[in-house]
Amino acid sequence: MVVLNHDFEVLGFGASITAPPDHNLPEDWIEHLRTRGNRHRSMANAVATIDGSIGIVISQDGGVTIFSNHEGHVQPLIILTL
Repeated sequence: MVVLNHDFEVLGFGASITAPPDHNLPEDWIEHLRTRGNRHRSMANAVATIDGSIGIVISQDGGVTIFSNHEGHVQPLIILTL
């Protein structure tokens, strides 16, 4: 996992994310996470706890999931299929 700051400078590489489990996640996130692994769940929980954060998870199958939290309001889940 790579962690970047607002200027896209690398803050951490090979990082592990730990966050409180299921931190008031929206229903569409929870539904999506039922078919995903630990990387998705960890990213969703981390983004839900950090205002102004965005998390991007790239799956081995080519799919991309984007989690976003703007001003304390988690945003609808964005799923890109390649």
